[in-house]
Amino acid sequence: MTLSPAATLASPHSRNFNFAPYDLPTAVTHWTVAGRPALYFDATAPPPGEWTVVGANPPELGIEHDNSFRMAALSVRGKTFVIVIHGPAADFKQFLPIAVRLVASLTFPPR
Repeated sequence: MTLSPAATLASPHSRNFNFAPYDLPTAVTHWTVAGRPALYFDATAPPPGEWTVVGANPPELGIEHDNSFRMAALSVRGKTFVIVIHGPAADFKQFLPIAVRLVASLTFPPR
């Protein structure tokens, strides 16, 4: 992607949807991925339909309703990388720490 990590998260994070029965997306927060600074937020896609997180028409990545997700963006050598972890809302809190450890193991080779 050519957008900055902050700009990449701004569009899906700032939507004015009714998230009921779920909470609004969390604030954008800092995280370290593969030793690099990243930004992320957590949310749950509300019913009905699919929640687009990357792309527009057609979406490159969508999250089905009633699925929770963490969307992270980081810059590597001038390119923005997007990482999306998602799963059923009922299981997401238990699954997230495992997924975070897996993502923490990522490495980016030197040029």
